[in-house]
Amino acid sequence: MPKEIFLEGKVNGTIENVTTEAKLISSQGIIALKGGVNTTQGVRFDADLEIKEYKIDQLLQDDSFGTLSLQINTEGKGESINSLNGKIDATVSKFTLNDYAIEDLSLKGNFVDGIGNLSSKYKDENININLKAFVDLDSINTLANLTLDLVGVDLQGIGVIQRNIKAGMDISVDFEGNLEKYQIKAHVNDGAVVYDNKTYLVGQIDARGFIDKDTTLVTLKNKMIDLKLASNTDPQSFGVALQKHISSYFYRNVIIADSIQKPVNITLESKIVQTPLISEVFLVNVKDIDTININVNFDEFKRKLNANITAPHINYNDSELDSLVFTMNTDKENFNLS
Repeated sequence: MPKEIFLEGKVNGTIENVTTEAKLISSQGIIALKGGVNTTQGVRFDADLEIKEYKIDQLLQDDSFGTLSLQINTEGKGESINSLNGKIDATVSKFTLNDYAIEDLSLKGNFVDGIGNLSSKYKDENININLKAFVDLDSINTLANLTLDLVGVDLQGIGVIQRNIKAGMDISVDFEGNLEKYQIKAHVNDGAVVYDNKTYLVGQIDARGFIDKDTTLVTLKNKMIDLKLASNTDPQSFGVALQKHISSYFYRNVIIADSIQKPVNITLESKIVQTPLISEVFLVNVKDIDTININVNFDEFKRKLNANITAPHINYNDSELDSLVFTMNTDKENFNLS
């Protein structure tokens, strides 16, 4: 939380027709909002939001972030979200990440009868991207498609990596559903990485996810990795269950009830295969590595968590490891690592 906070503003009108003007001044930055909402006939709204030099590093307690300055102007009207007509104009005047400044990044969009098209372009000496998005708003089943043309990015130039590595690819993402139940499909095509004047092809990447209150199913396929994750609940719930299970062995105040209304089950199967992109670009000290297999099974009702990672052979900087095995096995009474 900011050490100092000062809020000033005013609100006029009625519940059905209200306007506001407010400013939040804190030790982390300034947020100003001016707008209004009218619901006497359908919904009509307008808003101007400005964030000035907000210290995201302090907000998230992460020094990799810097300050954010952002302006958003939007207005719209409609009987419901399905018939929304409006527009949005957003500009990130400055945002710093890993000491790299993104300046004057804009996003513009228009909606007609709930169907919107948004676009953004950004180019500087290290980044060149084009983004287009299509959205069909619906209170029950929203459809969206995003295409990102990553023409080029200098990973060394933006401070992600210390070596001179450049990359480019086409990314497409499809979304269908709502905030409680949705599916996502993502594809990466024409991916390439350039290092030491040599081009490495990423290969097609196919990622799919289906999320519901009683289902999580995620798959990821590429020539480097093959992954499948499944659970009988949503990601937030199985994350809490896993954390509570592990913490119960180390903290006395974490108690697992004998009776669980909806026990969580999780399975994870994955394998990582060596490719020139791994050994010659990103993990240059790994000279040879056999396929790594990862298997995880969690049964909350039986209080069992079994995890196995196997790597038949690894040559790391001329140090060789054979038959590397990591296992974790837990039950109601024991927590074993080997």
